[in-house]
Amino acid sequence: MGKIENLGHIGLYVSNLENSKAFYCGTLGFQCFYEYDSPSDDGAGARVAFVRSGNLVLELVQFRNPEVSRGRTDGLIDHIAISVQNIEEVKKDLEARGIQFEKKEIVFMPIFENGSKWLLFRGPDGEHLEVAEVL
Repeated sequence: MGKIENLGHIGLYVSNLENSKAFYCGTLGFQCFYEYDSPSDDGAGARVAFVRSGNLVLELVQFRNPEVSRGRTDGLIDHIAISVQNIEEVKKDLEARGIQFEKKEIVFMPIFENGSKWLLFRGPDGEHLEVAEVL
């Protein structure tokens, strides 16, 4: 029997692939490691880029016809949490890169054995992103 091991990647619909690549790679420091163009006769084709930071892989998908993604009924994702070390330094670095966090102060929650700290912000398509440090 096969074994489920890890998260493979998260597929994320984007409205502008170049803007999203610039944000994830330029602002957040991800690396784009694979791109492809999937043409289609019915207008459902897409441009796709895979970006990676550590073990986190996102598949950025821009449909040629924006109506295709609006009509999708797949499940919703509340947020994508990006694991970090030294959240205070990450906060300073991201603010210097133009990121505006939803709250100015780092949030501490008694989640996990020693608690965790996190901050929320938005990506270029309004996607909810979190940087989180488990203590």
